[in-house]
Amino acid sequence: MTSSKPLLINPNLFKTLRPLIKLSRIFGLCPITYKNSDKCLNLRIKWSWSLYILQLIAVTVITSWAIWGFIRDMQIAEFLNLGFTSAIDLYIAIFDVNEIIITGFIFVAIIPSTFKHLPEIIDNFNKIDDTNPQLPTNKIHRKILFLLSFVLVYMTVAYTCDLIMWSQDLLVGFIHDLPYYILYSVVVIHEVQYWFLVTLIRLRMSAMNGLVAETLNRNTDISSQEVCLLVETHSNILEAVSTVNRCFSGPTAIILLSCYLHLVVCPYILYVVASSDNGLFCNTVYFLWISVHFSRLLVIIEVCNNCENECHKTRNLIFKLLANTSKKGDVRRELKLFAYKNVGKKVRFSSYAVPKINRKLLISIATSISSYWMILYQFGASTTGL
Repeated sequence: MTSSKPLLINPNLFKTLRPLIKLSRIFGLCPITYKNSDKCLNLRIKWSWSLYILQLIAVTVITSWAIWGFIRDMQIAEFLNLGFTSAIDLYIAIFDVNEIIITGFIFVAIIPSTFKHLPEIIDNFNKIDDTNPQLPTNKIHRKILFLLSFVLVYMTVAYTCDLIMWSQDLLVGFIHDLPYYILYSVVVIHEVQYWFLVTLIRLRMSAMNGLVAETLNRNTDISSQEVCLLVETHSNILEAVSTVNRCFSGPTAIILLSCYLHLVVCPYILYVVASSDNGLFCNTVYFLWISVHFSRLLVIIEVCNNCENECHKTRNLIFKLLANTSKKGDVRRELKLFAYKNVGKKVRFSSYAVPKINRKLLISIATSISSYWMILYQFGASTTGL
């Protein structure tokens, strides 16, 4: 995708992607141009190095601005008034802010390595759509619009409350903290990109399962051509999953680690703020941030888990189809091979250092976080004041 060669995309798929593409371009995560292809309904999308360079310059300026703003905030007495008086409090606050700043910069900087896999993903989607019933484009379009609107409103509320909590002078606080909020939005939008691609895969798996269910409900046996169509669709889905894993291997690992670490430190910061007798508002703000970090983690894990569940449905439907098929010979043999393939090649989302993303990962994270809370509490209690 980072080459000068344009990529064709069918209009229905582009319609579902358009809201996310437009928002991603604003936050430096989609440096592409697009236009209608001549004499056909498809659209051409093309990587733009000039747009990427402009976005990289912008994110570099914003990152420098965010670091400057954080240093200035650390010099304001309000930081101490909220109860951050020990060395461990200081280190945790530095991590809590600068991790997001660095992550936002990295996500924009590595976009070329991420987008080089986009042609494979789009090609697999096009192949699946050519052989399967059309997905409800308008419904998906409304869903992504609702999600993006909800995310923007929710994060705006979080940013506003955070600004009020930290700032004695709202204008000065806005100048200091605006770049941090922009970079946090970059991280969140990148997560939404991953969520949406995995959701598109799940919807196509669900459509394939619908075809198998229709075959089970009718009186006639499945034909050899229909079996070949299912095998081809399943292969394209597996290839799409593999490509998404390669595309988001690094970013997904960073997102999961970021959410995990923030879920470790945010409750501790909430404890520090609650101990400083600063009122209900400050405690509410940090509860809000904890919900943000937990939601980020839950969105990534749940969408992968739901896609995995669709894979289980496919396997069960194929075995039912095999049991109900009275035909012998090639059709039955092809169905058996397809069933064995479903057992051997499962849909599995992974990232660097995380071999499998599903609800088991959520349980592992939850059990380990409590131990770190106790360590931070004990260590914070034993440190001397600043």
